[in-house]
Amino acid sequence: MATIATQAIPSTGLNATYNNASGTGDRVAPGSIIHVKNGNGSALTATFDVVLTLDGDLVVGDRVISGITATTGMWFLKVPNNQIYADPADGLVKITWSVTTSVTFAVVS
Repeated sequence: MATIATQAIPSTGLNATYNNASGTGDRVAPGSIIHVKNGNGSALTATFDVVLTLDGDLVVGDRVISGITATTGMWFLKVPNNQIYADPADGLVKITWSVTTSVTFAVVS
């Protein structure tokens, strides 16, 4: 699982660095924006993992974004800026990917 730093977009623009999606998931800052490029032959689903359990046993479901088009899909995803997604240990949000081959993403703000 990789921790990906957020790239700030200056007023002069940004030639963003893209990262390969990790098979074990990736960690990003809450409130950031992800630009995903899906070059895989299958549609992509991205999942923001929820770490919150209420009343000791009520698990809150993950946020699932499906339908990122195969082969040429490019989507922008807003990482939730909410404590139910942030890992208490480091404050980052975990994203898992349904496919990773030929999937790249940039994290910006």
